[in-house]
Amino acid sequence: MRIFTFMRPLYIIYGDVLEHLYDPWTVIYEHRIFLKDDGYVIGSIPNIGSLAIVDSLAKGKWTYKESGILDATHLRFFTLHEVKKMFSDCGYQIEEILCNTLPFIDLNNFQNKASIDSPKVTIKNVTKEEAVQLCTQQFVVKAYKPNEHKPACNPKGAKGEMTLVCEGDGIFKFVPRYIVSTKPITSIIIVTFNSTRDIKECLSSIFENTSLPYEVIVVDNFSSDATREYLKSRSDVTSILNCKNKGFSIGCNQGIKTAGGEYIVLLNPDTLVTKGWDEKLHAHFKEGVGAVGPVSNYVAGLQKFELYKQEAINGKIDINHLAEKLYLWNRGNGVKTKLLIGFCMMIKKDIVDRIGMLDENLFLGSDDLEYSWRLQNNGYSLVVATDTFIYHKGQTSFKNEPETKMKQFTQESQNALYAKLETHYGKGNVPSSYELWGMDWFKPNSRVDATSKLASIVILTHNQIEYTKKCLESIYSHTIEPFELVIVDNGSSDGTPDYLETEVAGRKSGVEVKIIRNRDNLGFAAGNNQGIAAAIGEYIILLNNDVVVTRGWLRRLIGCADQNPGNGVVGPRTNFITGPQRMDQVSYDQNTLDGLDEYANQLATEFRGKSHYCWRLVGFCMLIKREVINKIGGLDPCYGLGNFEDDDFCIRLQLAGYKGRIAEDCFVHHFGGKTFEGAGIDYQDSLNRNWAIFKQKWAIPQNTPLNPAYTVIPPKDGFDPVKHFCPLPDSSPTLQANRIAPGSGNLDAGMKATDFSNRDANLKEDKQQENINITRPLDPAMKSCEKIYQNIQPLMHGSHPENAIAALSNLVVSFPDFAQAHNDLGVMYYQSGEKDKALKHYEMAAQLEPGNAIFKKNLADYYYVEQGRVEDALQIYVNLLEFNPRDVEILLITGHICASLQRNDDAIVFYNHVLEIEPGNPDARDCLANFQLNEKDVRSAI
Repeated sequence: MRIFTFMRPLYIIYGDVLEHLYDPWTVIYEHRIFLKDDGYVIGSIPNIGSLAIVDSLAKGKWTYKESGILDATHLRFFTLHEVKKMFSDCGYQIEEILCNTLPFIDLNNFQNKASIDSPKVTIKNVTKEEAVQLCTQQFVVKAYKPNEHKPACNPKGAKGEMTLVCEGDGIFKFVPRYIVSTKPITSIIIVTFNSTRDIKECLSSIFENTSLPYEVIVVDNFSSDATREYLKSRSDVTSILNCKNKGFSIGCNQGIKTAGGEYIVLLNPDTLVTKGWDEKLHAHFKEGVGAVGPVSNYVAGLQKFELYKQEAINGKIDINHLAEKLYLWNRGNGVKTKLLIGFCMMIKKDIVDRIGMLDENLFLGSDDLEYSWRLQNNGYSLVVATDTFIYHKGQTSFKNEPETKMKQFTQESQNALYAKLETHYGKGNVPSSYELWGMDWFKPNSRVDATSKLASIVILTHNQIEYTKKCLESIYSHTIEPFELVIVDNGSSDGTPDYLETEVAGRKSGVEVKIIRNRDNLGFAAGNNQGIAAAIGEYIILLNNDVVVTRGWLRRLIGCADQNPGNGVVGPRTNFITGPQRMDQVSYDQNTLDGLDEYANQLATEFRGKSHYCWRLVGFCMLIKREVINKIGGLDPCYGLGNFEDDDFCIRLQLAGYKGRIAEDCFVHHFGGKTFEGAGIDYQDSLNRNWAIFKQKWAIPQNTPLNPAYTVIPPKDGFDPVKHFCPLPDSSPTLQANRIAPGSGNLDAGMKATDFSNRDANLKEDKQQENINITRPLDPAMKSCEKIYQNIQPLMHGSHPENAIAALSNLVVSFPDFAQAHNDLGVMYYQSGEKDKALKHYEMAAQLEPGNAIFKKNLADYYYVEQGRVEDALQIYVNLLEFNPRDVEILLITGHICASLQRNDDAIVFYNHVLEIEPGNPDARDCLANFQLNEKDVRSAI
């Protein structure tokens, strides 16, 4: 074939030529240099995939003819896929393909999944792409050189309603025509980072297996391997080469801004797509669907292909063969989900335009969580295409990066997403990750910060080991807030102690576990008091060992408690209890617990953030604020093995000015009464006996029958520490003997030698005597100074400071070396206006504990403010800095004192040290700025 080089044509037309050539690829490639920059090539090519040919092949016939598709002189045969591939491989961009179709089909009005009825055969459930392939006799391709092209006028007839085609007999006639759009339907966006091998294989799979018109946009985030050079060599992809690593989300957005398709696919470079993947995903976009994702081998949640296979797959299998199987098993089936993993996500472009692109605050990871959430928040559903398989290698882009660096980036993204969720829902009201996405591996540090106060979960055990196991497993599975476990075993004989010491204490979960073993069963109140005494959390949760918690349980209890400072105790709803916490009807199996999480989640969604007042909460699961324990003490052990200690606690709680609330959005399962049942205790007898004790203590008429709806008239004088405070047992031996390092699995040797039974039995006996005769004050001689001090604390926060001063004065007389009491007495004197009396106690506290920074600060402040002893105050603060060199408050005050003494150079040193520790500290910054201004004024004056 000869073209004259002196006249570069605007059009090169291959009219029924290419199929007759041995090497049509070389011909059209070499002709590119002769075509004008704004010119077109046009080629007409017969379709070997036509229904007439397929029908003949199905019958075993292949008969050459003098003309037509099976012209005996044809050397090459083409389908639609091969036509597109030939022009693309030769460096052309196809603008459109005209399909000259069979006379009995109208492709312009063909509906997806319809039937094709030909004179010889009927084919059902045919896709639009399949119909184009089957019903076209000839393709007419119009293409241009993409790098040089500028639009020229169209050849005559190219945009008419009919296309003029020359058939083999030389007679010209009009035939129906269908235009295959070559404007990309799908824009495939891939973000790379050191992905040389992966991106080559990924692109090959795309070019081999993508059915509909598409474009590929690769954004490289400053790879240091050969990725960038490889991309520069590819003329069939649009490459964006960043000069730094901008992160995954920004990279995706760069691609989205460039994209021209109706659908966006965010695809990882470590994936291999399979035959017809794009068309299969498209088919799932029904009304209201915002995004669709495939199933895969390396993915979490509902996109695991194993969930949808209908037969065992043994040995090795080709991924396209696996994809075919899944398509046959699940053709057209999709599953709604709350989360689509970002390795391959198809989104409609107009929806992206409506709700925005990816959140660029997320550098690495969590982008799929955020976009899944945003889509659903805007009313769109997410669908897993269970008939579409894509192979995913998984996390290969960062395999050569330091693990700590990757963890940092992903953690920062999780924290940024949680901050966004908090802005949307409000602090403390963010739903659990299971509610949002149906998973529980989203663990931002910021969520821990938001609820950074430690919770101490106190569990009392007495046999019933199987229920204890269920309880603990549910806690580990469903608690993401920071917590410690304090387990008190009340003389179990069924293997519970060994299980706690080996399996629970030895569990490498990062959770601190404290185990207290009693030789005998001390009862519910005494045992829980041991646990409370050992606990260090700001929230104490008393939890029965026959309770199974659900997702988000602790967060919801804490959220309810923190809604109001007056909320002192909070309880959940449950299935088995007396009173308003009980749900009369539940929709899960109470034996197997099947459906429990779904039921609890439904309740959480329906009643999110709602709670109501309840004066009496049951102790099966009770969250108590630490300040409540400090003010009213623990449970009253006078109730023995159990019953009414929780009622008693709630009465004392309200006398002290706190309220109880039921968190309506929190549900836990309660098997109920298993400890009593396992110990062979007559529950009704225990109930009757403790009802008599309860009535006597709270002045309820003795002839009042047992009734869950009883009423108590609280004492008019309110909470009386002498009458109503229930001290906890001494916690120091417990902590020394039983503290277990996280995941160590080892107990201190001293623990087994520690015997709490006699001490607490005596405490129980003494306390029973105290509460039966409630008018007799507690004997101070029976208390240590710490216990007396604990009783005084509520007075210090009350409205009568003179009572606290009197009590503290008596305490320091009896225990003159108790530094804390001296310091607090000095504070009380100072706050009440008797400042001259405060000094002696400040000095005594600082003398008794010279290393205590708080005591020293109080004394230094008194010297500085009240007596003007600036040098003495400065000396104290300088001494404090020897032990606390990075204490910002001490550094600032020391700087202020130096400035007041006009030791400006010294002050500047202290302020600069503050900024080294806290670069944005406003006090230090302002003070330094003032020094600079003053120095400038002095220079100006000079």
